[in-house]
Amino acid sequence: MEIPESSEPTQITNKVQYNNAWHNSNGTMVQNITDEEPSQIYERQVEVALWIYISPVLIILGTIGNGLTILLLQRKKMRSSSWSQYLTALAVADLTVLYTGLLGEWIRNLTHNNVDVQTLSNPGCKMYLFMMYASIHSSAWILVAVTLDRVIFVYFPIRAKYLCTVRMAKYCLLGMLVAIVALNVHFFWTFHLKHYGGLLGSTCYAKEDYYDFWLDTWPMLDSFVASYFPFLIMLISNILIIGRLLYARHQRIAMTGATQNSTSMTQVTVMLLTVNFVFLFCTAPIVLLLQVFINDNATGAVNESSDAQLSLARAALTLLQYTNNSTNFICYCISGPRFRKELVYVLCGHRERNNPSISQGNSHHTVNDGKRNRLSRKLTMTEFLRNSTKGRRSNGNTAYAKVESASSV
Repeated sequence: MEIPESSEPTQITNKVQYNNAWHNSNGTMVQNITDEEPSQIYERQVEVALWIYISPVLIILGTIGNGLTILLLQRKKMRSSSWSQYLTALAVADLTVLYTGLLGEWIRNLTHNNVDVQTLSNPGCKMYLFMMYASIHSSAWILVAVTLDRVIFVYFPIRAKYLCTVRMAKYCLLGMLVAIVALNVHFFWTFHLKHYGGLLGSTCYAKEDYYDFWLDTWPMLDSFVASYFPFLIMLISNILIIGRLLYARHQRIAMTGATQNSTSMTQVTVMLLTVNFVFLFCTAPIVLLLQVFINDNATGAVNESSDAQLSLARAALTLLQYTNNSTNFICYCISGPRFRKELVYVLCGHRERNNPSISQGNSHHTVNDGKRNRLSRKLTMTEFLRNSTKGRRSNGNTAYAKVESASSV
C-alpha cells in the first residue's frame, strides 16, 4: 500500500490506504507481508497470479477481435448504418481500455511493482489516468447510445430513417466525446507524480488540495457514470426491445403462421442485445463489489483480512469486466449472421485473390460458361426459326396440293 506522509491526518491516511486497495491507479504500493496471516499471503499470491496469467490472454484476444471488428465495420457494405459507427467507436474505446488499465496492471504485477507506467513521468501520470477513465466511460456510453438507437428502430421505424443515420451517429459520438473529456480533464491538474524518496519510490496520486474530491466525490461520480446509469438505461432498454420483439413475433404468427423472422433489422437487434447482456453480466459483479467497498469505507470496517479478500475479489471481477472489452467480437460472430458472412467473405475472398491459379481458373471457367450459354441461346433460336420455316413450307405445300387436286377434278 502507499505510505502517506506522516504529517497527513489519520482520517486521510485511512482513506488513502483503502482507496489504494480499490483503485488500480495509485502507483507503487509498499506491502509488508511478513505481518500477514498465511491465508492472507495465499490470497495475495492468487491475486498476482490472476493478473499475470489472464491479462495477456485478454489483451491478445481483444487486440485481434477489436482490430477485425474495425476492419469489417468500415467496409463499404457495413459502414452505411448507424450501428456500425457506434460499434467501430466501441472497438476503439475497448482497445484503449485494454492498453491502459489492463496492460498497466499486468506490467505492475509482472514486475512486482518495480515498473509502473504511471510513475515514469509527471505528464505520463496525468495522461494515463485521463485516457483510462475516459475510455472506460466511453465504452459504457457507446453501448448506451447503440441500445437507444435500436429502441428507436423498434418502436419508431419511420422516424428512425431520419434519427438513426450515419450522420446522427457521428454527431452523437462527438457529443459524448466532448462530455467525457470535460468530465475527466480534471486529472491534468488534480493529480501529480509524488516522490517519497528512498525505497518508497513514487506514486501517481491526487494533490493534497483535492484529497476530498478524489476520496469522497470521485468514486461515487465515477460509479454512476461508468456503471450505475449505463447499467440501468441498458437494462430498461433491453426489456423494452425484447417486449416489442415478442409482441411482433406473436402478431406475425397470428397473421401468417410464420415463426421465423430473418430480417436484417431483427438480426442486428438480436446481436446488439447479446452484446448488452454480456456487458451487464461482466460489469454487474464489479458494481456490486464497489458498493460493498464504499459501504465498508464509510463505516470504517477496515482490517487486514477483509483488505486481502477485497483485493482478491477486485482482481477477479475487474478481469471479468476487462473480458467484456475483449470478447465483443465473439458476440458479434455468434449472434450476427451478417457479421459472420462479412468475416467469411473477407477471409476467404482475400485467400482466393492471393492465389492466382484459383482466380484465373475461376475467371476462365466463367468466360467459358458465358460463351456456352450464349452459344446455347443462339442454337435454340436458330432451331426455333428453322422449325418455323419448315412449318410454313409444309403448310404451303399442303395447300398447293389441295388446289391442284381440286383443279384436276
